[in-house]
Amino acid sequence: TPAGDCKAILQLSFPIKTDDGYRIGALVRDITERKQAEEALRASEEKYRILADTASEGIWAMDREHRTTYINQAMAEMLGYAPSEMLGRAVEEFFFTEDMAVHGQRMARRHAGQDEVYERRFRRRDGSSLWTLVSARATNDAAGEFSGSFAMFTDITERKQAEERRLAH
Repeated sequence: TPAGDCKAILQLSFPIKTDDGYRIGALVRDITERKQAEEALRASEEKYRILADTASEGIWAMDREHRTTYINQAMAEMLGYAPSEMLGRAVEEFFFTEDMAVHGQRMARRHAGQDEVYERRFRRRDGSSLWTLVSARATNDAAGEFSGSFAMFTDITERKQAEERRLAH
């Protein structure tokens, strides 16, 4: 520009047949605002990715079929996995069989759009129990339909074990 600003453009060039031969035609569009919006979105996504990856709480997102779409390092470590080992797997794969009925009730609430806070037991890779305090939120698509769930988890295993010891005496 005359002011020295840089602009992003999209140019489409094409041949035009004339009586004299060919000429080059072009359509040019200023896409500066679109590029700025894309960069702002990328920066925002990176900021939130860093936040999620450095959190000490577990973070887990799943799709409408309960398949893992995102899991942060803290949650994966709580369960004894790497995040890459959990992506695409159903959240139910990390439960004890006896907890499935309660899980089904919780998921019915989530599918109905209800958010809640509750305690959840998971099965770690080594077979031991991981007790967590869960803060779960339903997510919806553009049509307002259930598209999955996002949750944050705090490890409360030591507290649950202390409660069990206290009740045993």
